[in-house]
Amino acid sequence: MLAEIAVWLIIGVLVLWALLDPFSRVTRALWEMLVPVINPAPVDLQSKFGEWA
Repeated sequence: MLAEIAVWLIIGVLVLWALLDPFSRVTRALWEMLVPVINPAPVDLQSKFGEWA
């Protein structure tokens, strides 16, 4: 019984990971396209944060 539950949990995690991987790639690509639209000015981290950048 416990082994069956463990197998189903492993299968569920693998299926969830397989479904989320393409979704995360699409959202990452959309984010890269939207960032220049939202904030077109590049941020100079060196001047903004000094040596911590």
